[in-house]
Amino acid sequence: MRIVGAVLGGLVDWLLEHYWYKAGQPQKFPYIEIVPQLPPVDDLLVLAGSGAVNLIGDITRSEAIKQIGEGMFLYSIGMFTHHILLRNITRK
Repeated sequence: MRIVGAVLGGLVDWLLEHYWYKAGQPQKFPYIEIVPQLPPVDDLLVLAGSGAVNLIGDITRSEAIKQIGEGMFLYSIGMFTHHILLRNITRK
């Protein structure tokens, strides 16, 4: 089930990025930057969504939902780390 969560996290991230590219609306929520060293808010939403799914799994005592949230977190933390490294090391 964790692989399902990882794929789901990737799809949510892709949908947000796809909308941004198609709409062409930089600097509008959720594509704003809090600080230049962190990824935009859309990436934070994907990371927070994984925590929300995991919490729902805890509340409902559903191991499957909890594992989906864990998979989303694994995707999200890797994506988040990737963007932080790009912004703070590669682009300097």
